[in-house]
Amino acid sequence: MKSFNIMIASLALGGAERIVCETISALRDRGVVGRLFVLWSLEPSYKLPASDLFYLHPWKAATREAKLLEVASEVLRSGNKLLFTHLISVRDLEVLWRVGVQTVPVIHNAREGWQDPATSYAASNVPFVVAVAGSVAAEMKESGCTVPIITIRHELQRWYLNQEATKNRIWIRERHHIPSGTFLIGMVGSFKAQKAYPRAARILAQVRRSRPAKLMILGSWDHDYGYGRVTYDVFCRLVEELGLQDDVLLPGSVEEADAYYSAFDAYLNTSVFEGLSVALLEAQQWGCPVVTADAGGNSEALVDGSVLVRDPSDIVAYVDALLSLQSKARVVSEKPAYPDLVPRIWSFLNAYGVDQREPRSGVLFVTDNLNMGGAQRSLTNLLVHMPDKSGVAVCLLGAIHGRDFLNEIARASIRLFTFGDPANVVDTAARVFDVIDQLRVQTVCFWNADASVKLLVSKILSATDLRIVDVSPGGTLFRELDETRAFQRRISYTESEYLNRLDRFVCKCDVGTVNPRLTDAKAKVVVIRNGVPMEFDEEASSAPAEAAMRIGTCGRIVPENRLEFLLDTFAIVSRRYKEASLTIVGDTRTGRQQYKEFLLSRIAELGLKGVHFVRATNDVTSQLKSFRVFVTAFAGEGCSNAVLESMAAGTPAVVTVSPSNQELIEDGVDGFVVSDPQEMAARIEILLKSREVADSISRAARNTVKQRFSMGQMVNNYCCLLAG
Repeated sequence: MKSFNIMIASLALGGAERIVCETISALRDRGVVGRLFVLWSLEPSYKLPASDLFYLHPWKAATREAKLLEVASEVLRSGNKLLFTHLISVRDLEVLWRVGVQTVPVIHNAREGWQDPATSYAASNVPFVVAVAGSVAAEMKESGCTVPIITIRHELQRWYLNQEATKNRIWIRERHHIPSGTFLIGMVGSFKAQKAYPRAARILAQVRRSRPAKLMILGSWDHDYGYGRVTYDVFCRLVEELGLQDDVLLPGSVEEADAYYSAFDAYLNTSVFEGLSVALLEAQQWGCPVVTADAGGNSEALVDGSVLVRDPSDIVAYVDALLSLQSKARVVSEKPAYPDLVPRIWSFLNAYGVDQREPRSGVLFVTDNLNMGGAQRSLTNLLVHMPDKSGVAVCLLGAIHGRDFLNEIARASIRLFTFGDPANVVDTAARVFDVIDQLRVQTVCFWNADASVKLLVSKILSATDLRIVDVSPGGTLFRELDETRAFQRRISYTESEYLNRLDRFVCKCDVGTVNPRLTDAKAKVVVIRNGVPMEFDEEASSAPAEAAMRIGTCGRIVPENRLEFLLDTFAIVSRRYKEASLTIVGDTRTGRQQYKEFLLSRIAELGLKGVHFVRATNDVTSQLKSFRVFVTAFAGEGCSNAVLESMAAGTPAVVTVSPSNQELIEDGVDGFVVSDPQEMAARIEILLKSREVADSISRAARNTVKQRFSMGQMVNNYCCLLAG
């Protein structure tokens, strides 16, 4: 792992400084090596514990420019030219740029609080900038920033117990002599003009008309930046004018503000502009109700139960919101899954977020598994039949439950990376990054891969020139993305950003391209239909005599394949053809045994004889050859390998109506497309009774596969796409 280099103006008590300290502490616990450069020593300040891994740089130089050159020397000697800079001006960055340091400026404030214009970061030594909120990133783009912008919204790295909140509330309120019936409004942050603290005094005055209330502000005022002294003086004069002297508490700068949030009955933020309020995050983590101005990243960070005031100057709206808060038991936030997710995003960006000079080539396919299934069959077909496999590798994320496809890939001498133990999303992404870095691939192709992993990997690679391709039926992709909304919010990376980052999105059929959520990505969408091998002679299309009444289907035993539809169909057919049978070739996916039990009970309920379940096999050709009719009730998006394989085998197919099935089969020509079990049964009966009809459809089906769904066509289309 590369050394992680960070520079910040100071460690004075503030949001940016808190973010840096918590990030370093979390990474240090994971063994990340790095150094922190703090330009100026101010008190009070955050203290970092001594560490052999992530250490605080001791200065030799004294002047500003000498310190900057000392930073540059240390960074370049570390073997990693990248330096993340917090609250550092472009004037100082230019000193670093001149000697070859690459900097990632981290923008902590909204436009009104920027040290430099957004356009000033357009330098060759700035691979990307980081914004602490989506609103900050949007303002950077609107203001002309031309380098990539990556949003990282901080998550606090300390968690507490409900008992601590109860204890703190009693202690703080007793310490400041706050009666139990008094509504305490809390605010946290140094006095600055942007905080609009005088508004809080007016809010307090109106709240007190309805109930006993006090206002407590934790923050210093003896400073010039942000018009601190002026703001404090204005605030105090207004407090006196409103007669609130006994109801305003100003403890000053408090190094450990955590205990105070439990004493507050509400946390109030009246800021005119904001980057990301760390104090707001703290209040929510302690279970304190929040009423906040719609400024900066505030709206992005809110949890349920918070109140957002759209107009930051609307005093009445704040008052109404505060008075509407319901008293309820405090519940502190629980530690989330993979709690150091955000610090690790910083670490990933440091290690993999910038292009290296070494040339890249080849393709890495990233997939969840190569167990039995249509997507896995398609990928295996492609890999095995690619003419040049020298630059191709596969990264397998999940558990291995079957080795048939793996063995095919091994025989084709394709490099395969598997992981022994299951891992969470973040660790899985880390494994993928390691493989990408090891192989120096140019293209990453997601093929039936976990949506959260895809999002995280593509976010980290946002500013690189790696090509990213996603292969998926359109509807499936968006259903999976919908399930990751909470994760998208945590990593500050949306569906739209993912689609924008993709170089190509591959649909398996035309219907996948009409999804309205693909509208803005139309130029990136390409259709590549599945191809299947033609492994049968022309004469092999006629089923053997013993298959005269054998109906069959292939596919996993899962609800989306609607096997109960086939059972209802077979119940109709078997009443007229006693010797008919239905063979279901497939395995039960893990956790879906209940569906298999449902099917067995349905068979018993219908009194069916001749229904056989056969374990899935990698060689489906022998099964397909033994069927007189192939049936499927799957109606989802995609390009069904099972249907195409039956057509290639010359086994007439009867399928249910769906846009994707209708792209494969022309009803009455190379198969039948039906709407209900009665219609399916009628078409099956035609094929069972008339060998002439069955042979005609068989020949047409094989011709359709040759013309439109050949293995050669599919492989050639993917090879052209992946070659860029």
